[in-house]
Parts: sequence; C-alpha cells; structure tokens
Amino acid sequence: MKRIIIFTGIPLLLIIIFLFIYQFPEKISVVRTAVAFNDRNPDSLKNTSINIEGTIYRPLFRQHIFKGSIKIRGIEKTENYETLNTEVLKRKNGINMGNLIYNKTHTNPPQHANMLGIIWFDDSVF
Repeated sequence: MKRIIIFTGIPLLLIIIFLFIYQFPEKISVVRTAVAFNDRNPDSLKNTSINIEGTIYRPLFRQHIFKGSIKIRGIEKTENYETLNTEVLKRKNGINMGNLIYNKTHTNPPQHANMLGIIWFDDSVF
C-alpha cells in the first residue's frame, strides 16, 4: 500500500508542480487587419493593420502576458516606442482584452510610458 502511494503520489505531485510553474509560451509573428478609432471622434474610424511579434505566456490559473511588440500601421508611437508587457486583463468566451502601453526609452522602470488604448483579440489571433 505504501509503495502504491509513493509510485502514484510522487509523479502526480510532480505533474501538478509542472503545470503550476510552466507558462506554456507560444511564439507569435502575425499581421492582421484591424480598425482604429478614437471614441471621442466618430469620424476617426480607419482601417489599418497590426503587426504582432513576440511570445504569449499562458500559465494555468494565472494572468496571461504578451511580451514583444505590437505595431499599428499609421500610429507613430507604436512604431517608434517600446511595447511594454501586455497583460490580458479580461477573458470571456475566447475574447481577450489588454492595455497597449508604450515606453519612449528602454528604461526599467518605464519613465515615459504612454497608454495608447485597449486591444481586444480572440484566441485564434495566435
């Protein structure tokens, strides 16, 4: 009986620890069509594209984080500034939401951070 507990308990414990620690990284390199707008100006609606390159980390039972660059064609800050880590703040029915924050310089902590807006994407983007 003691042997059964050891031979099933230890591997089970190792699997649980692995699933808790491992972040399930996935490399991303995609270009998608998108729509950009300013909510204060209804005439600002324009078609554009988004270039996403980096890695998304999807640990179980914890916040998902994208580390890389998100560049939106036609928006200078996204093309010239550093993209800070994009945390998935909300997830519902396969739709994810995060803030787009850019930093003018490569300093840690960020000194000139600018929140550009919010990005929504579904799980099929990656």
